Amino acid sequence: MPSNCSIVSRSTCILASDITASLFFAYILIGTLPGVYIPFSPGLDPSWQWAINYLPHCPIEYGRDIIHPYGPLGFLLVTGELADNVPIAFAFWITVQVIAGLALWRIRAQMGGAPSYLFAFVFLAGASTGLWAEYQLLLVATICLFAAGLSNRGRMRERIGLGIAGGVLFAILPFLKWSVAFWSIPAVVLFCITCTTSRARGNLPLALSTFFAHVVALAVLSVRYFHSWPNLLTAVRLGFASSAEISVAMSLAGPDEATLAACVCLLVLIPALAYLAGVEDTALLLFAAPLLLAFKHGFSRQDGHMSAFFGLAATTCAIPFLYWARSSRHKMIAILAAVVCIPSSIGCELRFQSIPQLTAPQYLLNLSGVAGMRRLGQVTRLSEFRASLRRVSEENLAHSLLPRAWIELVRAHGQEIDSLPEELSVIPANGLTWKPNPSLQLFTAYTQELDAFVAAHFASPQRPEFLLVKHAVVDERLMVFDTPLTWLTVLANYRSIAADNQEQRLLLRQSRNSRIFSGTAPAVIAHQTIRFGETITAPRPPAGRMMLAGLSFRRTHLGELRRAVFRVPRILMEISTTSGRRLLVHVTPATAESGLLLSPFVSDFASLQDAFEGVARENVEWFRLLPDSSASFRDPVACEWRSVNWPSR
Repeated sequence: MPSNCSIVSRSTCILASDITASLFFAYILIGTLPGVYIPFSPGLDPSWQWAINYLPHCPIEYGRDIIHPYGPLGFLLVTGELADNVPIAFAFWITVQVIAGLALWRIRAQMGGAPSYLFAFVFLAGASTGLWAEYQLLLVATICLFAAGLSNRGRMRERIGLGIAGGVLFAILPFLKWSVAFWSIPAVVLFCITCTTSRARGNLPLALSTFFAHVVALAVLSVRYFHSWPNLLTAVRLGFASSAEISVAMSLAGPDEATLAACVCLLVLIPALAYLAGVEDTALLLFAAPLLLAFKHGFSRQDGHMSAFFGLAATTCAIPFLYWARSSRHKMIAILAAVVCIPSSIGCELRFQSIPQLTAPQYLLNLSGVAGMRRLGQVTRLSEFRASLRRVSEENLAHSLLPRAWIELVRAHGQEIDSLPEELSVIPANGLTWKPNPSLQLFTAYTQELDAFVAAHFASPQRPEFLLVKHAVVDERLMVFDTPLTWLTVLANYRSIAADNQEQRLLLRQSRNSRIFSGTAPAVIAHQTIRFGETITAPRPPAGRMMLAGLSFRRTHLGELRRAVFRVPRILMEISTTSGRRLLVHVTPATAESGLLLSPFVSDFASLQDAFEGVARENVEWFRLLPDSSASFRDPVACEWRSVNWPSR
């Protein structure tokens, strides 16, 4: 019989261990608390950040009115002071961290103290490199399912609770951002299959409850934001097509050293997870697929977006530490993953551009938990924090004022307005009523179907009465080349009523008597095949007509493979105009088939202004197609020359 002293001593040790674990996990969870809280300001990125915060409070339907890389809950990832977005985001991320804490506690109970402590600390070390919030949510959801699947011992209701939490969190992912939506349903299905094929007692109720929670959460959110199944199906079709095409339209090469470092991380992590899944738990495969998604996300556009991959890779290397106590081989795998992935991530994010930009002091603040504690401290002074965001937003937007006469005209008619192609800050800065186009900013409408979807919006009776247009160039892409159908539709259905030459901005208003293309469909003049590097003389358009070149780019098998897993090299067009200018522009292959407007050639504010006045300042005299890599596209390219009437004024 054990003595009373030994029983008391054992209870004291257990209590002390629990307190120590609680404090340690609290430190980890505070240190990894997500959340980006911003003041609004002018600019390309700040514009969509304002938009995704504004849209959930608008009378719109996603899928019918809006197709954008961010979903209706995107404001949780980048939160501004608008309505109750800030307190909602704080409550959401604190809840996510509490759920993560419960999963960690179960992992500790099942796998022992040392592995769970090592896992948690390496998780913090990886997240401190700049783990993006959407990927942290994905990891927490996966950890919940992993912890629920540990069936050594423990009450069934704990496992089912974590399974339900994981299923709900996975259901939220598609409503945040399309880049992480691909793995939502497959992850839950894979987990349920793993559970039902296992002979462990209680796995069937766990699988059913997880799947049911996931489906119910998806259904509730879909009804809330999409309102109908056609809207949802449209959003899924166009959203996934847009996400697939980003590696072509937004293709941007970066430093080879970063690409090599990322490949090394994949070559270490994927085999490590596959090995552990084979000898320990197949549920570990749930952590592998997100790495491939993040690789494409980070290297389709290889600038600061590389952080999307490196942050996830550095954090995922914590997973092998769960099996630290199993054998010396397991220890070697865990150490190798951490030694390769965390220094690679820190090195690349310190040396190259990252989002957010990482510095050595910032990394230490993240690792020590100070940054997380500061973020948590904002909750305790929420009113003051929100007031400071409002104040800074007002100061930033004070520089985006429109001419008073324009504001008075729009307000006098009580009409809605939109701003093209990308600068949306003028809407809140001037207190105007926004009527968004489906892509919000036209540079994201980089598929032919999405371009047509936006064009239909500007041809419909529900189009905004007024438009603000400011010529803009993104990645050497001419805005009228990016979305040809949209700009032809705007040209046909709007007229210029005022110009601000200093800000290089036009105010457009609906032209009541016009129809798209002035009621005349584009006439096909000729067909031609174009070889890469060949100089092509553009035909002169007949009087009173515009000239378009519809270019049909077709990818090779290599190009399709690169689009699926990496990025497709850019298509460049060298242009010589009738005024003697030479330009090199980036063509968006998926929309070029709609017809690039060569006459008039719109490449700056002056030529844009002339186009709305019915004047061709200059035309394209000849052009050449110069792909960065011809191996990704079939040569030659089919070209269809078309002409269309100038819109009547």
